[in-house]
Parts: sequence; structure tokens; C-alpha cells
Amino acid sequence: MRGMRVGALLSLLTLLLGFSPGAIFGLFEEALKEGFEKTALQTLASEVDPQATAAGLAGRSWSYLKRSHLHANGLGTAALAMTLLSAGMRSGAGLRRLTAYLLGIGALG
Repeated sequence: MRGMRVGALLSLLTLLLGFSPGAIFGLFEEALKEGFEKTALQTLASEVDPQATAAGLAGRSWSYLKRSHLHANGLGTAALAMTLLSAGMRSGAGLRRLTAYLLGIGALG
């Protein structure tokens, strides 16, 4: 497992990247949503009904932001689980190290 620590660390970093927005969402949800809507209103000022269009756009932006948070958590968890699983395999240490590294980079990417 020692040789696979870089991959495991990258997987844990991905989990941290996923959980951090969750904390930010909890603290600043209303401010984020208002910011999305304000930006959308400025961008869509020439639309027929900018208020309705901006509200829809802000809702989609919020949804995509939450989705990225959930995807990062899922990718980090899967990469860490596969890294731990590959630690028990009988392949060479170099192959296990490469696998762990690629899993961590893939999750973080």
C-alpha cells in the first residue's frame, strides 16, 4: 500500500474537493443563488422577459453546481475503493502503483 499512497492521496483530495462545496453551499446558498440570478439578469437584459429567463438560468446553474459536488464525491470514493482493492491484487508493485496513480489523477481530473 505504501507505493500506492500518491493515488490514494489524490483520491482523498478529490473527496475534499467534493465535500468543500457542500460546506460552502450550506453557508452561502442564498447568496450564491442571488449571484447567479443577478449575473443572468445582466446577461439577458435584452430578452423579452429577462426576469423569467434569468430565474430559469439561475436554477439550472445551481443544479449543475450541486451536480459537480456530487460527482466529485462519487469519483473520489470510487477511485479510493478501487485503489484499496488493487492493493490486495497479486500483480507487480509497479503496476499497482501506476493503477493507483491513474485512478487518483482520473478522479481529480
